[in-house]
Formats: sequence, C-alpha cells, structure tokens
Amino acid sequence: MTEIAATTQAVERRDTWADAAFGWWQTLTEQGGKANGPNLRGDRADLRRARSAADVYANPSFHALLRRIGGVDMRDNDHARAVAVLAAVLAHVERHQDGGFAKQAAAGQDGPVLSELRFRRLLQKQTPAELQPDLTRAVHLMKNSADVRDLAASILRWGDDRRRRWAFDYFQTANLN
Repeated sequence: MTEIAATTQAVERRDTWADAAFGWWQTLTEQGGKANGPNLRGDRADLRRARSAADVYANPSFHALLRRIGGVDMRDNDHARAVAVLAAVLAHVERHQDGGFAKQAAAGQDGPVLSELRFRRLLQKQTPAELQPDLTRAVHLMKNSADVRDLAASILRWGDDRRRRWAFDYFQTANLN
C-alpha cells in the first residue's frame, strides 16, 4: 500500500469513528426513557458523573459506543480508555454545533470562551484520560454546545497533529488583542 493510500484510509477511518460517535451521541441525548428502549437518561446521567475512564466501563451506553466505533481490541487499553473519555465528555454536550471545537472555544463575543491560559493547559495534556476533566469543564463554559464530530476525532486521535490543528484554529479565531 502506498503512503498516500494508507493516509487516506486512516482519515476515512477517523471520519467513520466521528460519524459513529455523532450517531451515538444523538441516541444518547434522546429523552425516550425505558418505553423507547434502554434508559438512556440514566446512562447519560451516570456518564456525566464519571470522573475517570474506569467509572465509564460498566455503563451500557459506553459499550454501545464501542460497538458503533467497531474494531476495538479490548487488549488495546489506550483506545478503550479514549472511547470511555469520549463517552464521558459527550454526555455533557447538549447541542451540536459545527465549526470545530477549538474555533468555538475561541469565538466568544467579548473574547475567547476558553481563556488562552486554559486553552494552553488543554493542549499540554498528553492522553485522553488527562483531557477528560478539562474538556468537560470547557464544554460547560461553552454552554454545553460543541462540535461533536470534532471532539470525537480529537479525543480518539489525540496527539501532536491534533494539538497543532487546535492551536492554529484557536489562535487564528481568537481576538486576543
């Protein structure tokens, strides 16, 4: 396989993961209750209370997200932990808004929604597990509105490329003067 084909395949897989996470989030935010299937309101509340990935593992909706994403080898602890963090963070998002998470964090009326210092601290996190409390706080500061697909792709593939993209998006959008 050529390098370009491998890169294209990796991007398509990330897009598929983001779309799967978006579909899961839409299901989770429906307020159907037990009459319309599993008690998603209870699952969502449990996910919102989660303080670590370990708190998420026993949640049925987390396992539904794992199935939607597919291809998760449970021996890959890092990936399972990232999916758990994703579930916990997305449980706090009430409204999806396209545009990219970092741009949204920078685009307040009177300056960035997320301060430059808070955003820089977010970028210093090395693992999705370290991101969970800061991303949860950020979603709350953004009035529980975020780009669900971008959050999913970012959490599942957190690394230097994602940090660089977020930094450019934030600082090119923010009015810091």
